[in-house]
Amino acid sequence: MSVQQIDWDLALIQKYNYSGPRYTSYPTALEFSEDFGEQAFLQA
Repeated sequence: MSVQQIDWDLALIQKYNYSGPRYTSYPTALEFSEDFGEQAFLQA
């Protein structure tokens, strides 16, 4: 196994060093409900 040297670009890292939007599914997880059962799924 060989080891590869990585040259980090500090300016590039600092440029993009911020939080981005969080992944979400649609509908969002908060919209899921136990009330939506198998029959509702089959009729959708």
